[in-house]
Amino acid sequence: MRKKKEQFEKMMEISAKYSLYINYLSGKTSYVLAMEDQKEREETIKFIGRIYKAFMSLKEEEKEVINNEFLLIKGCQWWIDKYSEAEYKLLLFSSMSHFLKEFES
Repeated sequence: MRKKKEQFEKMMEISAKYSLYINYLSGKTSYVLAMEDQKEREETIKFIGRIYKAFMSLKEEEKEVINNEFLLIKGCQWWIDKYSEAEYKLLLFSSMSHFLKEFES
């Protein structure tokens, strides 16, 4: 089991790649990071598929956390009206743990 800091760093890495790849596939960026051949495009699609599979395995409240914190990035304290800080932290780290377990399987 990874430490919480390592989990968060891995989620940030996945989030950055996800954003880049979604923009690449949708044609919203000309910065393609040498992803011009078909093999690279296929790898990009597989990566996004792994994210989707992991995301769909989560409970609804975990999906909300992963979406708001890492995929859509809603901004600071989107959770404040819904959870106490302790509840939010517990949910954040359990959501990351469940997501990463499925993502890496």
